[in-house]
Amino acid sequence: MRVLTFLVGLLAALLGGVLALVLAGEVAGVAAAAAMLAFVTLGAWFAGAVVRRLVLLASALLVAGTLAFGGWQAYHVSAGLLDTTGPVDAPDPPVLAAAEQKLDGVQEQSGFRIELTETELTAIVQDGLRQVESPLRRVDLDFVAGRGGEPGDVRFRATFKSGSTAAEGTLSYVLVDGGVEPRVEGVHFGAVKVPRAAQSALAELVERASALNQTLAEERVTVQALTIDDTRLVLVGTRGGGTLLTAPLTRSGLGVRAAQIATPPPLPERLGPGTVDGREAPGSRWYVALGDSLAANVGVARPRDGYVSRLHRALAERDGVPYGLRNFAVSGESSGTILRTQLEQATAFMRGVDVAYVSIDIGANDLLPHLGSTDCADGVVLPACQSRVDASLAVYRGNLDTLFRRVRAAAPGARVLFLQLYNPFSFGLQGLGFEEQTDRVTQQLNAIAAEVAARYGVLVGDGYTPLRGRAASATHMSDSPPDIHPRAAGYDALAAALLEAK
Repeated sequence: MRVLTFLVGLLAALLGGVLALVLAGEVAGVAAAAAMLAFVTLGAWFAGAVVRRLVLLASALLVAGTLAFGGWQAYHVSAGLLDTTGPVDAPDPPVLAAAEQKLDGVQEQSGFRIELTETELTAIVQDGLRQVESPLRRVDLDFVAGRGGEPGDVRFRATFKSGSTAAEGTLSYVLVDGGVEPRVEGVHFGAVKVPRAAQSALAELVERASALNQTLAEERVTVQALTIDDTRLVLVGTRGGGTLLTAPLTRSGLGVRAAQIATPPPLPERLGPGTVDGREAPGSRWYVALGDSLAANVGVARPRDGYVSRLHRALAERDGVPYGLRNFAVSGESSGTILRTQLEQATAFMRGVDVAYVSIDIGANDLLPHLGSTDCADGVVLPACQSRVDASLAVYRGNLDTLFRRVRAAAPGARVLFLQLYNPFSFGLQGLGFEEQTDRVTQQLNAIAAEVAARYGVLVGDGYTPLRGRAASATHMSDSPPDIHPRAAGYDALAAALLEAK
């Protein structure tokens, strides 16, 4: 009898713990199982015959009740998840139209800032449910503001087409390497609470099902900030390949004024063109270049006129070594996208060869798309523009730290050179507030780069000073349409800055 009482009680303790786990969470589950196991042990081995029988009866009833309740809940949950027939609640047409108009408005922009209300995001989700086979009839969202600097989260209630149960929980996001990592917490299916391990698996399922980060990578999108308050979700980021300069001031007003002033004399070419008119050259020791459109030679007709080829020749002549060259740069890269694509290819190459130098330029596509946006047309200090700039600077620091750390690990013996950003809006126009403000923000970004570089022993080339006040002569900003990229002389000055990096 003692053995039977203990075995039935042990089963009851396990099932009771599981029941408490799914109803109240991990702590309650462990506590309930431990308390019941102690009760059963005492009743089976140390109590009298009458108490032992009562313990056996109670354990048997608990086993039967737990199995019945669990089976009933499992039936409702499975019925809800498996039934994909039936209609999806239609989104509110005016609300959906307003949300789609906001999304369409940033399709061609390199820098974006989107605000969506609860009703607008709900309408987008409902419209998405109509496009796929799903057991869900409706998803209702509730924004909850974060505390202590946290970005906030979204509480959801999902109603199934079967009508037999509903799911509730909280969805939050963490920004990682310019992408978005979803986190699902506090999920209930009816009365059943999903264990933490299953919630992590559910978050992975959400990411895979939405293909969110894959889509971000394909669209070359870097998410710089995602914040949620009680009424809205705000998303700030950049996208490679979009229209960089959209603000009337920078596209027309600034360009016209620049064309009207006397342009300073062109920069003398101190280094001259490179000898490699491409992106690769053989060698036993290597110079590896990473970066954005600057390292990719945008703005000049031949790669030998870009800064990478110029620097390659100057390093080889100075050191007396015929360095090989590998240029991994991709136009449009930001500090987020470079971590997800280009860096992986470059570090895989560097781990197998003798790398003497690595040059990096990154940051223009984190900042300039916002400075050239309509939000910044009337001044960088305005709240809508400042929120973009603040998000850009914050994420830049973290991404740059990751970038330098991974490069150092892949090429520990190399000299790493970082090129600071120039201001393409710097024409030397006295009293133009926009130019002064963009100068200040550019220097803020460069200060962050210098600070992070110092932690990793990265040498910094001053790309800001040589081009200051020379946008009309050293870049294509006075062209029609304006273009931020340097002319040959501008690239020569950037190559010289890296050659003299400290």
